[in-house]
Amino acid sequence: APFIWTKSANDILEKVKRGRQTLDKLQSVLRGTLELFREVEATGKAVIVTDHGKPAVEVRKYRDPLTILKGSVAEYADPTEPFGEGDWEALE
Repeated sequence: APFIWTKSANDILEKVKRGRQTLDKLQSVLRGTLELFREVEATGKAVIVTDHGKPAVEVRKYRDPLTILKGSVAEYADPTEPFGEGDWEALE
């Protein structure tokens, strides 16, 4: 028997079309997001993403925290001795 289009079949087809449009929009957003990430990676410049005009997320290039801290810690020559003992008011 041949298939007969009904109102519900047309509704289903319309929902499929809207779903496809939604997927196309999502793919477009994801492509734009990936382009943004690549730009941040290439330039090193951070980008602030807003939600209704309010800053929500900062996207910036990843930096290894250990690399950032390297050379910033003062040498501590005698780790078994209290540090800054004379600076503690409780010891006076």
